Amino acid sequence: MKKGKTMMKKGKNIQEIIYNNEEIAKTFLQKLDSIEESIYGIKDGFFRMQNEHIQEIKNNNNNLLSLFSQINKLAEQLNLISKENKNLYDNINELNNSIIHALVEGKKYVEIEYNNLKSDIYGFKESLEKHENYMKEKELTLTQTGNELINELTNSFHMMESDIRNTVEYVDNTQKYIVKKIEKISDCFFSVSRTVKENNWANVFNNTITDSKWFSSISLSPGRWGAGYAFLYLLFKALEFSKPQSILELGLGETTKIILQYMQGKTGAFHHVIEQDQEWGKEFLKNNFVNNSVIKILEAKNIVSYDNTETSQYEGFSREVGQHKYDLICVDGPKAIPTQKYSRVDIALLIPSILSEDFVILFDDVNRTGERNTIEIINKILRENNIKYNSAIYRGDKDTYIIASEKYKFLASV
Repeated sequence: MKKGKTMMKKGKNIQEIIYNNEEIAKTFLQKLDSIEESIYGIKDGFFRMQNEHIQEIKNNNNNLLSLFSQINKLAEQLNLISKENKNLYDNINELNNSIIHALVEGKKYVEIEYNNLKSDIYGFKESLEKHENYMKEKELTLTQTGNELINELTNSFHMMESDIRNTVEYVDNTQKYIVKKIEKISDCFFSVSRTVKENNWANVFNNTITDSKWFSSISLSPGRWGAGYAFLYLLFKALEFSKPQSILELGLGETTKIILQYMQGKTGAFHHVIEQDQEWGKEFLKNNFVNNSVIKILEAKNIVSYDNTETSQYEGFSREVGQHKYDLICVDGPKAIPTQKYSRVDIALLIPSILSEDFVILFDDVNRTGERNTIEIINKILRENNIKYNSAIYRGDKDTYIIASEKYKFLASV
């Protein structure tokens, strides 16, 4: 038992040695566990069998002796392990000393390098501060110079802007002045041109009516509100060559005087005049002989009709003339309203139903937009109804448009 306790004590000491180096003692601990288990088994068996079989005790003693022999061997191995541990410890101490030495030397190197770096940083900082102060001075100088330059450029720009604005204004005013002058010159030119053309048509008209068998009176006042010489010339030619038996005239005036002379002695001929001004109609009848001509006064009113637009038209015009067919139609009424898209559109709304097979249409004032738009309507209607015709514009103080059927196409080139 005493030996057993001694073994246990040694076992504890061995275990403490083994724990000092876990990797080397791992195998030894496994064997020690095995031995401890055997010892506990022997101890238990010894107390059970000590009174039964002495021989078994002897065998156990032999086993103990064998175990002691194994323990001795283990002790020898532990000694070897202890020596190896000592060498390992010495190596670790040597390595530790080397590391400490290296750390000390490294610390010294780092301190030296740190001090050098610190010195460099302070030098760089000082240099940077000097450079920063220099740059601030330069910036201040540049800012002052820049501000002065900007102010100078701004002042120069404002002066240039003012000069440019004045120049542009001057050019614009000059341009407007020139445009107005050109417009005046153009208007003057067109006025002179139209006057020259009108004088020419006056000469042509006067020469044409010379020695006329049916037109003897020369009491005419062309121009202004009345028809111009170009219209009168075309009317005379149309009466002379087409010899119409039915005539529709829109607008009472100088053309009526010519047609009234033409109608004298014309048996069966019919002349229908539409006028909007009742006072003018009365005044005209006082000074002119009307034989087989009918003058009808129809008030002109604004009516929404063609193209859904408002136009000035004779009230009841369709009822008055829609049942007749005319060889010659003269359009110089009603009075045009410049703001309306179409002028004197009444006649267009009754074409082609009121046209004879052979016809002539004379349309005054086609130099104006409203009349030109109405002429386009008439031409479109004639084309849509496959009615062949010829047309032409005669320019004088005012423009006159003629539309003639194929039989009287020569009237578009007289």
